[in-house]
Amino acid sequence: MHSGNRSGAGAQNHYPLRSGNRLEDLSDREMHIFQLIGSGLSTKQIAQSLKLSVKTVESHRENIKHKLHLSSGEELRERAAKWVVQILTAEEHVCRTAGQEQKGNFGSDLTNT
Repeated sequence: MHSGNRSGAGAQNHYPLRSGNRLEDLSDREMHIFQLIGSGLSTKQIAQSLKLSVKTVESHRENIKHKLHLSSGEELRERAAKWVVQILTAEEHVCRTAGQEQKGNFGSDLTNT
């Protein structure tokens, strides 16, 4: 147990202090819900798709906002949407790079035979 002396508003609540604002601080379930929020789903749609109550999804949303130091649902949606776009862009880049490497390898194999 950490016995360090911490000050600030975060030290007064029951949440542990984190290095802040990192997606790595989210649980697997929170990360999944964060992704669904970023994909444009409403709380009700998320609840239906995960077979959870709306109240449970709302609780996860509040925990995510707290962990990421976001003050509103709008900030949460914006951050999640940016993250989804970033992930899709990165995956597209990896796929394109892999495809170019394969083309390059096939081409070099054909010229070496």
